[in-house]
Amino acid sequence: MPDMVTCIHRALLTYVGVIAITVISNYVVTATILCYRCKEIYPDSGIRLANDNSDCQEEFACNITHDTCYSHYSYEVTTGKLVIDKGCQVKAVCELEKRKTELYYHCDHHYAKRSCHDCCQGDLCNKDEGYTVGSTCLHVVAAVLLVLCVSS
Repeated sequence: MPDMVTCIHRALLTYVGVIAITVISNYVVTATILCYRCKEIYPDSGIRLANDNSDCQEEFACNITHDTCYSHYSYEVTTGKLVIDKGCQVKAVCELEKRKTELYYHCDHHYAKRSCHDCCQGDLCNKDEGYTVGSTCLHVVAAVLLVLCVSS
């Protein structure tokens, strides 16, 4: 028969384990990312698009499954205006959308007729027009290579 100290020790370890699991599960459930999203065009429509970045500054707590903020910019041929969409996505979905957009459309933030899908992680990281470190570095590398090729 186990002695009283061993029983108390086991009970205490079990109790500490249950508390640790409860704390961890509560943290996981409540840990969300904040992203910017655009204003609703029509009340209760769920449609959140804008023609100007200043209309996309509403802070929004994402669903727990969404770990990435996105900004999507596309040139609307029929209206001649830029359409902006911002919000939350799952990282894999965001990156797939980004690759798809880069494959089929011209993405240059200095060019009016563009279509870009940018992904970022971190609270409120999608505030501006999608200048991410990765795309900025690629533009700098491309510019340096172009200068080197022209000067050779």
